[in-house]
Amino acid sequence: MKDTIFLEGIWERQGDEFAGCSVRVVANSGGLWEGRLVYVTRKAAAAGWIVGDRKWVDLTPSGPCKFAGRDLQKAYDYATGEVVRTDYVEKVFLLRERRLVVRGPRWWDHFGATQEWHKLG
Repeated sequence: MKDTIFLEGIWERQGDEFAGCSVRVVANSGGLWEGRLVYVTRKAAAAGWIVGDRKWVDLTPSGPCKFAGRDLQKAYDYATGEVVRTDYVEKVFLLRERRLVVRGPRWWDHFGATQEWHKLG
C-alpha cells in the first residue's frame, strides 16, 4: 500500500512549542507501524521527553491516507522534575503529501490535541 510506504521515514514536528522534535516511523514485527523519537529539543527534554520514546504505536491503515493509532502523552511535574503520568491516547493520523496531521477526537481540545509533522528527506 503506497500510503504505508510513504508513512515510513523521519517526521519533524512543526508549529508548536515542541517544534523541531523528530520521529522515525518503521514497520514493527507485528505488521503495524510505530514511531520513536530520534531527536528532542531542549524544551521537549525539559518536559520529560527522551530520544527512544515510542511516540506513536499501533499505526494501522483506516482509509485512504488515514491511519488509526495511539500517541504517547506525558504529564510532567516541573516542581519535582519528574514525569508523573504517561498514557497512550487514540489519535487519527492524516497523511497529506509530505505533511502528517495527528489529532484526537473533535471534542478533545487541549494542548497537543492536534500536531503537525513534515517529512524530512
